[in-house]
Amino acid sequence: IEVRARPSATTLAIDRDELRFELSSNRAGYAYVLLAGTDDKHLWLLFPNANDADNRIAAGQSLLLPRASWRVLAGGPPGTNRVLAIVSPHPRDFSGAGLKREAAMAEFALATVAAAVDASGIQALAGRAVCEPAAASCDQSFGAALFEVNEIEAPK
Repeated sequence: IEVRARPSATTLAIDRDELRFELSSNRAGYAYVLLAGTDDKHLWLLFPNANDADNRIAAGQSLLLPRASWRVLAGGPPGTNRVLAIVSPHPRDFSGAGLKREAAMAEFALATVAAAVDASGIQALAGRAVCEPAAASCDQSFGAALFEVNEIEAPK
């Protein structure tokens, strides 16, 4: 699965600019977006979220994210955000990587993420496909794209 993710800007001013990006895939499926924050202490599932649960993506079409129901304001500290976009033919379950849905943007427990990556490799961040119980097989494939966005102090 070929996934493309492109930010509208690669540098954001803290407390002023919002993260915006375009996501596309050559195959229809379900899109997921993870964000490792600039403080290296947080990993969030940005999309889907409590305000925008429709994460279906059509083949060859783009999603412009965030949508009107949510936003991501650069909140600092200065540094680099890493954004991982995943597209899968089936919905995915991230509970094995420590995803906790306690707020609008779900957050991963970093100790659980580290243990999952140690046990299964970096693909643990992609979760596992969830298929219908009657399905003869469950396609675990996915595609991913990574981009970085720097946060800086807002010019005065």
